[in-house]
Amino acid sequence: RQWVDGWAAWMAPLAYLSASPVFRHGNSFRPDSLLAPLLTGMAYILCSPAPTTRALVAAGGLFGVAGAISIKAILALPMVLGLLAFAGARPAPRVVLGRVATFGTASLAMFVLCIAFHGMSIPSTAAAESGLVTAAASKTLLEGGAFPALRHLQATWVWDRAMWMLLALGLSASIVRRKPVPAVLALSLLPIVFYRNAFPYYYLVMLTPACVLVALGAQEISGWMQRLRWRPAALVFPLLLGALFCAKLVTLATTLAEDRISHQAAIVAAVHRVFPDPVPYVDHSGMIASFPKANAFMSSWGVSSYVDAGVPFMPAATARKAPLLLVNWPILDVASQSSRKLLPVDRQALATGYVSYWGPISVAGAVVELDAARPAAPVSLPYAGRYRLSASGEVELDGVVVPEGAVVSLPKSGARLALA
Repeated sequence: RQWVDGWAAWMAPLAYLSASPVFRHGNSFRPDSLLAPLLTGMAYILCSPAPTTRALVAAGGLFGVAGAISIKAILALPMVLGLLAFAGARPAPRVVLGRVATFGTASLAMFVLCIAFHGMSIPSTAAAESGLVTAAASKTLLEGGAFPALRHLQATWVWDRAMWMLLALGLSASIVRRKPVPAVLALSLLPIVFYRNAFPYYYLVMLTPACVLVALGAQEISGWMQRLRWRPAALVFPLLLGALFCAKLVTLATTLAEDRISHQAAIVAAVHRVFPDPVPYVDHSGMIASFPKANAFMSSWGVSSYVDAGVPFMPAATARKAPLLLVNWPILDVASQSSRKLLPVDRQALATGYVSYWGPISVAGAVVELDAARPAAPVSLPYAGRYRLSASGEVELDGVVVPEGAVVSLPKSGARLALA
């Protein structure tokens, strides 16, 4: 409302709420979501024509709380510095330095206070946490290259083209008309350029300040129409734009109507039915909470660290006699191109040591095809144990006839399988 008329101001929250990442991840159980209101409140205070010392302390306090909740708040620092530098009518350098000092002191004090209170309720892990933060910063900020998460931006372009076009127009208009404060809000999107984990759920935070520029873009188009004396179009445009965002909300709601939880629940129930007692298992992200996971979390970061280390995970999983493989991500599907990221030892072990059982569930075992041309063949198993025979009829194991469905104890070297 500081820069646009009343109707145009409504376009900012409408564009934000109808943005596909916000609509889909707005209720995600993540600390990132808490940054959105804190950083928005901070930006609101700093966007005032002349922020007072009290306002700077309040804004700094909000930033400190945000940093205590998630260190990702530091990604908003370019926007913060820009607001401190440009709020008001061309402040002198000493005024800007005073603002930075006041804001920074309040932020640090609130951050330390929050961490201190939090630390009273948990064991001391400062050394381990500091090492983790350093490693996380190096991996997510320094090793991703330019636009490391570009595919997510491209995905939002499909759904949110109108929002991005209006945002770009608002930014251009702010620069041309020398309105630095709203232009600075676009710096909230800077993590897209360098942050490895600029995933859709983080757009919830980045878009909050940036969507102000959507309102400026909408008013710019309305101004063009009025200058060209397209009065009917200028009157209808706000209604059409609002209807567009509302229609997108309805469309997105239909995409969320699909019940995805029951599918996941069915998989978990099937795993517990096949394995009533907890067993070691291999999967992408730890889907079966009560079972011990035999490999690391296979996020993009986890896979990158695994490839860099060059240490296969399947030998350890085999040593633990992990009978369950959940193919709940393409990288674990040996038929997928994504599985080529795996070390050859692991890819081979997954291909030969597990048999598809039901859906994404695979169990330890081996598949052997016998026919008249090949009546016998050796069976190699991932580890010694008790295995159930599934066959179209009777077969011989090391010369002993075994009926279909029988459970046999076999060594790791397996046995010789032949047609009975």
